[in-house]
Amino acid sequence: MNPPSHVAHRPQPTETDWGAWQNWARTQPAIVALGLEPREFGDGRAVFDLAESILPLNPNGAVNGGLVAAVADQVGAMAAVTCAAPGHGVLTCVLNTEYLAPARLPLVCVGTVVRSGSALIFVHIEIDSGGRLCSAASGTWLPRPYTEAMS
Repeated sequence: MNPPSHVAHRPQPTETDWGAWQNWARTQPAIVALGLEPREFGDGRAVFDLAESILPLNPNGAVNGGLVAAVADQVGAMAAVTCAAPGHGVLTCVLNTEYLAPARLPLVCVGTVVRSGSALIFVHIEIDSGGRLCSAASGTWLPRPYTEAMS
């Protein structure tokens, strides 16, 4: 499910209409490529579903750990950008991922901002598999004016 080459990043909505945020997230190239479906947005929160894996499953039927980390990165960024100033994107500075149990589809991915400021945004991400926490991640995102973040 790779996005067409003409799909470009667009700045996030400026209003707090969280439905508009869900629609915006559906157009973001990495979200499309990973097969993530936005479920919920809020101030400092983003929830996504992953129903299918873009990579072959591991021999035990679990999602590849690299894909789990990529999903955590995107969900964390989506939560972080809800706290960024209008016209600002976010860049991943640090991402730590812990694998606690096999990540079997479907997955529910929740990013929650722990602390935000003008210099850094800290996010905790939980990935749930069938009602069981299978992965936890924490990361730091750097807000930057959108034109600078995209260069």
